[in-house]
Amino acid sequence: MDPQVLFFLIVIVLASGGIGVLADNLGRKMGKRRIAIGRLRPKHTARLGTFLAGIFTSTLTIIVVFLVSAPVRKWIVQGTQIVNRYERLQSLNEQLQKSVSARKTEVAQLDSKLATSLANLKKVRVQYEAAKVEAAKANTLLAAALKRKAIAEARYRLASEKVIVSEARLAKMQGQLRSANAKLKRINYNIALISSQSNDVSTKNLQLLHQNDRLTSEAKTLGKEKDKLKGDVDSLQTQILNTDTRLTSEQNKLAITQQNLDAANAQAAKLSETIASLKQLEVKYAAVTNLTLVNPIIYGVNTEVARLEVPAHLTRSEAIGEVDNLISSASAEALARGAARFKDSVFTADLAAPSGGSSTEQRALLVAEITGNREPMAIIALSAVNAVEGTPVALIAKVKKDPLIYRKGKVIANTNFDPGLPIDAIFDQLQTFIQKDVYRRAIANGMIPVAGRQDSLLNIGPADLFPVIDEISKMQLRSNLRVIVVEDTRAADRLKVRFELR
Repeated sequence: MDPQVLFFLIVIVLASGGIGVLADNLGRKMGKRRIAIGRLRPKHTARLGTFLAGIFTSTLTIIVVFLVSAPVRKWIVQGTQIVNRYERLQSLNEQLQKSVSARKTEVAQLDSKLATSLANLKKVRVQYEAAKVEAAKANTLLAAALKRKAIAEARYRLASEKVIVSEARLAKMQGQLRSANAKLKRINYNIALISSQSNDVSTKNLQLLHQNDRLTSEAKTLGKEKDKLKGDVDSLQTQILNTDTRLTSEQNKLAITQQNLDAANAQAAKLSETIASLKQLEVKYAAVTNLTLVNPIIYGVNTEVARLEVPAHLTRSEAIGEVDNLISSASAEALARGAARFKDSVFTADLAAPSGGSSTEQRALLVAEITGNREPMAIIALSAVNAVEGTPVALIAKVKKDPLIYRKGKVIANTNFDPGLPIDAIFDQLQTFIQKDVYRRAIANGMIPVAGRQDSLLNIGPADLFPVIDEISKMQLRSNLRVIVVEDTRAADRLKVRFELR
């Protein structure tokens, strides 16, 4: 308790005792003198004097303490306002604590997304290393196949040369055989004519016959050698064809491996971009907890600060209360991001259009706009200028209709998934489906996103998608995924949905 207030209470207590003594003495003296005023009896006059003396003394005591003590003076004049302000600040403190808790939850979700992306990147890197190993094996097999092909071609050329030489020798021997046969025929003819010649001629005939047999045997041997060489040539040709076939197969495998390697590189690049985006989000949310550089911009022009849904048929006093709630909510959000209070105000965000008009005038216009409307409305508070950390946030307010867009159980969109798709393909198809079909249809039906950000309509992250992706990957038949609204949703609400796989 303030010492001056305590002193004031002690003075009042002591003054009360002094008043009692003074009044008692005054009444006793007036009673003894038997003073009468008008038609009042002396005892009544004494009581009246005692009463007036007590009033005068109490009033004089309060006036003196009022003039002397500033805290007492402020307590007497602004006591109710101070209590109301204390209650308002206490409510604002609770809202700020809830906002800080929500920001901590978002940061934890971002950490989870980053960890998931790092795990996916690690998996892709493992696949990339495996693809590099397969490519190296394929290159080794290709080099070996090319070497085998070169050896086979050399053997084929050597065999071809041997065949040519053998054919030349065979042709030469065949010529010799034909010459020997002709000579034998002439000799036989001569033998038939001179059968009576000497034994020398007979011996020469026998030698020619032996030479003929030998040449015939050599011709047969050369024929067999020629057939063998032809077989070797055919075998070499078959080996060359087989080598070409294996070489083509290895080249096809190498091309497939290269395609897998390119796909792994593309996926790694995509995951790197995702990690970079997550790091940007982490930096953005770190600004909420004062971890960024000094005086960064916390709200850009026309950035949404807060929004409030108001029912229909509001009276003026109810409309004033809703506007106060909007300003309090925006002030709590701005304070959580590092904004400072306006001068002589408890708010860090307030209506103050830069084009002119005071906060009071802007509030009056906003109250008039939402008073007596026949349907629910949404009030959206936007930053009027670029707001820097450590400065207050000037707001402009926009009023939009807030009709019921989706009833509980409504199917927003659906899509089909073929069986056997890899995890990354399912993730890409699901992400495209949410961004294009779900968001686009919600906007077309009248949902109000945050400052043009379609992803603000619902908060779905990898932690929500991975169970669905895992379930889709296990389906043996073609599956259909539906997005269903969980509760009645108006235009300014955030969509709460669930996934149903059939």
